Parts: sequence; structure tokens; C-alpha cells
Amino acid sequence: MKVYQFPNTLQFEGKETMRKNYQFLEKTPDLYCELVNRIVEGNTVIDHENVTVDKDKPSFKAIAIYKIKDGKIAEVYFIP
Repeated sequence: MKVYQFPNTLQFEGKETMRKNYQFLEKTPDLYCELVNRIVEGNTVIDHENVTVDKDKPSFKAIAIYKIKDGKIAEVYFIP
């Protein structure tokens, strides 16, 4: 798996690196992502989300683009 900052800046690659980079989620008990809209076209899924990191702070919008290969996420693109 590869994770990019849109449009093409590679942030990291591989499951183990992803697990390491996302360990911060264990310390984010208020994290909540609400799916606002989803578009599926072929092997591409685009999610528009409303994200809350801290219940005492405003939420923000996020967009993630997932490329699917063999039934699994192969690439993710986050749009800031």
C-alpha cells in the first residue's frame, strides 16, 4: 500500500510503516469520521468526510481517494 498527499507526493509505503504512522490514533479517543458522500467508479473510491479529532474543537472536511487492486486498497490519496 502507498499513501500520497494529493496529487502525487508519496508519504509512505507498506503496511508496517502505515501501522507505525497511525499509532497516534490510539491517543485520539474523540476521533470520529462521518461519511458525507461516496463515489465509486471502477476501482476508485472517493470519500468526502467530516472529521472530528477533538470534541472540543471544530470538525473539518477531508477527501480521500482509494485505488483498489485485487479487492484491497493499493493506494490512498489525501487531499488537504
